[in-house]
Amino acid sequence: MPRSFLQWLLTPAPLRIPAIIAWWEKRRIVYNLAMIVPGVVGLIFVLIVIPLNLTQEAAIDDDFVPLLAVFLGGIAANICYTGGWLAEIIARRLWQHKAEHFGPIAWSLGMGFSIALCFLPGLLHIAIWIIRLFHF
Repeated sequence: MPRSFLQWLLTPAPLRIPAIIAWWEKRRIVYNLAMIVPGVVGLIFVLIVIPLNLTQEAAIDDDFVPLLAVFLGGIAANICYTGGWLAEIIARRLWQHKAEHFGPIAWSLGMGFSIALCFLPGLLHIAIWIIRLFHF
């Protein structure tokens, strides 16, 4: 019987180090593809709310900053992603089968955190705008 995508995604890796790394790297593709939608929505959100905070002194080149932030954020997210399989290797070495579900849990939490992080810059710009709005 074929497994569903979700079953494949959340099936723990075998205890061997190469299998743990392979488990994470196969799911990196899913992670990066899944981050496209919240990344684009977060970028659009930022581009909509940034004009709320611009002053007369704002440089014309400021539109480049959000695009650079998305690019560097993607690189940083993938560096942190690598930390997932490093943490699982350590957990599985220390606690062996007691940490069998560490990978699927860490992957799921990391995905949720990464999606939330996509919206943080826009939310910060809204907070700054609200503070400036009520500043006398």
